Amino acid sequence: MVQKNIFDCIRENDIEKLEKLVENDETIVNSIAPQKPYDTRGMFPFQVSLCTGWRDKYDISNKPWN
Repeated sequence: MVQKNIFDCIRENDIEKLEKLVENDETIVNSIAPQKPYDTRGMFPFQVSLCTGWRDKYDISNKPWN
């Protein structure tokens, strides 16, 4: 079984898996996107979420880090 990375979770809108990944390793938010797909290569997870429109689908205002 292939493990999803943070970028797969963002693109697939898999909020539950994304939260688990961040809870297990907070440094994952500093990851850099791989070379493919081309439109998000070299970006940080937050940048990928903005690029893919993910932020419009998920309200982060009620999360404990706010």
